[in-house]
Amino acid sequence: IERIFAFDPNHDPFAELFEQTRGLTPFTYWDPPRDWWFNRMLRTPQPLQERIALCWHDHFATAGGKIWPPMRLHSQIDLFRRAGLGSFRELLVAVGRDPAMLLWLDGVHSSKGAPNENYAREVMELFVLGEGHY
Repeated sequence: IERIFAFDPNHDPFAELFEQTRGLTPFTYWDPPRDWWFNRMLRTPQPLQERIALCWHDHFATAGGKIWPPMRLHSQIDLFRRAGLGSFRELLVAVGRDPAMLLWLDGVHSSKGAPNENYAREVMELFVLGEGHY
């Protein structure tokens, strides 16, 4: 159990691999991007970190069909990997500022004078309090 929890959430053992490929993105070699993540989950020396990232990705549901470019999803998964075992409040604030989530919930259509209510409603209803409780 100690070994499972003994990892630095800010250290990515896979980062060195991608530095060796001359800066190419993880998605260069895997199509679709989820195959890259599945491969990573199978080979990681930090399985709890990947399991937590998958759990939060399921909770804060986003998908590639509406999010472009795909690297935004990769960045979001990295967010879950780094912050997944920390404070839910801090994770929620970070997800609320995440470009993939802003695209997913149409937050990019908000402006100071005309906020997109869908974003706030979805965050509160789907991710925090539950349907009918906000």
